[in-house]
Amino acid sequence: MNAAAPFSDVLGQDPQSTAIVEPGNRSFSASQVLDASLAVAHRLQKMGLVPGDRLVLQLPNGFLFSAAALGALLAGGVPVLIEPGLGDDVYRAMVSASGARWGLVHPKLLAVGWIPGLRNRLGAKDLPVPPAVEEPLVEHRLLLTQAALFRWAGTGHQGFKPVARTSEDDGVLVFTGGTTANPKGVRLSHGALAHYLANIEQVVRELDVGRFLADTPQQVLYALRLGMTAYVTRGARRKRAASIWELVSRGEVDTYFGSPYVWTHIMGSHPQEGRKIGAGFRNILLGGAPVTREFLARLYDWLPGHVKVKVLYGLTEAGPVCAMDGRDKLGYAGSGDLVGVPLPGVRIAVEGGGSVGEVVVRSTALYSGYLGEAPRLPQAGLRTGDVGSLVQVGGTEMLALLGRQKEMIIRKGVNIYPLSVEESLRTITDAHGSRPVRLAVLVGRWNSARQDEDVVLCVELSGKGEGSPDWLRRQAATICGPDVAPDEVVVVPEIPVTGRQNKIDRKALRVLVARAEAAALPLPRLKVPFAWRAFARKQGALWLDLKKPGAALRQGALHLGLLGANQAGWLADRVVADGWEDTPITGPLFILGHQRSGTTFMHRLLSLDEEHARALKFHEMLLPSTFWQRRLGRLVSLDRRMGSGLAVWFHLWQRETFGRLDGIHRLRFDEIEEDEFVLWTAFQSAMCVNDSPLASVSSRLDELRQFESWPQKRQLEALAWYKACLLKKVHRSPPSDDDLPPWPVSKNPAFSQKIPLLQQVFPDARFIYLMRNPLETIPSRLSLIEAIWQARFPGFEKMTPEQARVILADSLATYLKADAGLATLPDERKLVVQYTDFIAEPKGTVESIYRHFSLPGPGARLRDKLAAVQQQQRSHRSSHVYDLASFGLSPAEITCPLQGLMEGTGL
Repeated sequence: MNAAAPFSDVLGQDPQSTAIVEPGNRSFSASQVLDASLAVAHRLQKMGLVPGDRLVLQLPNGFLFSAAALGALLAGGVPVLIEPGLGDDVYRAMVSASGARWGLVHPKLLAVGWIPGLRNRLGAKDLPVPPAVEEPLVEHRLLLTQAALFRWAGTGHQGFKPVARTSEDDGVLVFTGGTTANPKGVRLSHGALAHYLANIEQVVRELDVGRFLADTPQQVLYALRLGMTAYVTRGARRKRAASIWELVSRGEVDTYFGSPYVWTHIMGSHPQEGRKIGAGFRNILLGGAPVTREFLARLYDWLPGHVKVKVLYGLTEAGPVCAMDGRDKLGYAGSGDLVGVPLPGVRIAVEGGGSVGEVVVRSTALYSGYLGEAPRLPQAGLRTGDVGSLVQVGGTEMLALLGRQKEMIIRKGVNIYPLSVEESLRTITDAHGSRPVRLAVLVGRWNSARQDEDVVLCVELSGKGEGSPDWLRRQAATICGPDVAPDEVVVVPEIPVTGRQNKIDRKALRVLVARAEAAALPLPRLKVPFAWRAFARKQGALWLDLKKPGAALRQGALHLGLLGANQAGWLADRVVADGWEDTPITGPLFILGHQRSGTTFMHRLLSLDEEHARALKFHEMLLPSTFWQRRLGRLVSLDRRMGSGLAVWFHLWQRETFGRLDGIHRLRFDEIEEDEFVLWTAFQSAMCVNDSPLASVSSRLDELRQFESWPQKRQLEALAWYKACLLKKVHRSPPSDDDLPPWPVSKNPAFSQKIPLLQQVFPDARFIYLMRNPLETIPSRLSLIEAIWQARFPGFEKMTPEQARVILADSLATYLKADAGLATLPDERKLVVQYTDFIAEPKGTVESIYRHFSLPGPGARLRDKLAAVQQQQRSHRSSHVYDLASFGLSPAEITCPLQGLMEGTGL
């Protein structure tokens, strides 16, 4: 069998009928679509396509896409479908993972890619454009245009027979998401496609359909399979909504199939015109996103009475699963999102040991398996990840969804399914009968102080009635009950959505919440925050417990001296350098990883992009105020005019003081350093307990290590100080050459344990995590600390096993907390880099960082230096030698607690 063969039969039944109508009223007959499909199949076969070859389609929705997809299937190929707005690295990783040999590309895609920055600008306007596939990602690239297809028609493809395929052979590969490391591709066989299309036909045939308004390329194929006319939409969301309204209002289509959010835009733009829709438009099929009862009530109130609304629940892996009439859904008064009765041939079970559990689907239309994984066993169902319950409605068993497993919030040990209450929250009514809430969405936010999740209610207001956050929180508590009541209410201008189906984007919503919190974070304007209690604990331990008054005096004098200088400079900045709080910056770039993972090398490399990047030097961390930095700058200028005698002396002094550590880590006051020193000056850093060997033998000195145990106010106070120092650095720096806001570049291994808090303070931050084998990094860190103690304390020779285990515990926590923190980040805001790859190809790694985060550049100076850095790195050999056994530790003390992480990352 070949799943495309029935298309040929249907298109051949009435060759002169209109099959596709594109924007601009350009129409294509059934014979034109059939001829073009056969021409593509014939051309691919002549060029050497082998049955089973995969082809990436990069073509506009409509005639070109349909002809290419059908032609590929007829020739025995496997079309590969990938959403274009995933980010370049993710998109290319999916193409690579697919093993596609062919790319069918529209020439306009190449032209867009040739114009610098154009793809990014289009993406910002809700018109995502993928990178054009080329060698070595694919072996063959074929450029397709309408003119080319018409030229190929009639060139010997008459009589072409569809290539025979078995029902188990792959028909289509569809990517639904994933990361660059693990793209998720759904394999649909020819047999599954046939049943998939049969289920679609069953839903559509119940309605009176002839002219089908298709909002996605797949929906155009549905119309062609059913012998209907497909009307195509293109463009950004609002433009599509406008063209859909034009077709509906003129009566050119009788049925719409697509997302509910399109109708939200239409109703907002034409609030009084819905009732005027003529009898020619008869049906709305809604799918691809949750369809709420509140939305249906608005839609039915706006539509004329003759228009039928049908709601579908489906999955990429299974096609349509359930369907129901919109009015039946509107009348449902139970919990969750009622999605209806399973279609014939589809069986649904709820598994989890109770009435609520994960929805499992079994169907003849099920996928064959995920790309790169073992095939799905014939008897195995699809575990959807949806949480649901089977409920009785009017004597019929239907499925009600309660949310996604990954969207589930766990607070105080209670599982909270957002979808189970979000619909009810939209019905909040004030004393005057107004409903102020248009959309309500619950999201979880990790509270590091409580070590539990907070429940945040995000609200988009309707503009009617009472809408203050405090009032809404009280009303929500009454509706939700104590176990689900939100901890906080955040009012947002608009609930964000994503994809062509306009699903609620909960990741983006969490960013909006974080931005609101970050905007409310008070930055220190007059007073330098200083951890007096921690300072007193350390001084007391040095004086009383360890009998080291000399060390106490020296370290106490150093910290108090810095505090005094910084407090004076901070106050002076209110006069000489005000306005820094409003400094525009692009999201910071945090370079994280366990110590000795190459973070310093990457930090100093990325800081070479002097056009865009801003990084703190060591002296700017010790004296971050602009007042002191300007005076240091004047001192340097004066010394330079007088022959640089002071600079020569200072250089020699630094080499004498820090030179012993150069083989392990080069430290200089005038060079880029790790940002933890900013917190060290305010005595809010774990580095304060690493000042001497005494730190690892007294439990009283470990208080600063337990950052997560601090009250959240104190944690935020520490990072607010750090943020203020970054803003002052950018404020006093020259603007970038292209007038784009610069981005701070930070390297700090200690931040690897603080990713959730960093997201809260810097909601637009990007994170690079350098992954290196802990069997290498942990002994290297121990060796570094031992060398620091030897340099600072004459007579100290060897770290004890007790001291080594204190540091080992912190290292293990760094790996585990970083792994958990990275899991909370969206893919576009994180990039994991293997240490071995970075050391081998620093130039390629830097370029991939810029691509992944869509950063402009690299800047000219960095580009000029990358080639030299690459050559130097290839010949680089560290002189730092270390050995785990010398610290009394065994490899098992590292590999056992980190076994899962090491296996998962291939270390």
